[in-house]
Amino acid sequence: MLKPLVIVSLMMFLSSAVYAHAGPHGNDECLVHVGDTDLRLSGYQFKGTNPDRHYCRHFPHLTRIIIKIDSLTADLSKKSIQLQLLKR
Repeated sequence: MLKPLVIVSLMMFLSSAVYAHAGPHGNDECLVHVGDTDLRLSGYQFKGTNPDRHYCRHFPHLTRIIIKIDSLTADLSKKSIQLQLLKR
């Protein structure tokens, strides 16, 4: 069960079909397409000068953040997802 989720997670981060912020008048959702599943990636600033401000393209550098992943097409409520954050 864990092996397919690790593969899906890797495919998500290696996928070329990733769309970020749609411009100043677009929504702030990062959409990631993995096979038949569409995932929405969101980030929120935990504390700081603008608490609760939504971030999509650029996450804050100097504070803690909350990262949220929602599935738009599949029920992931009873599945484990492995998320790996890499610093460039």
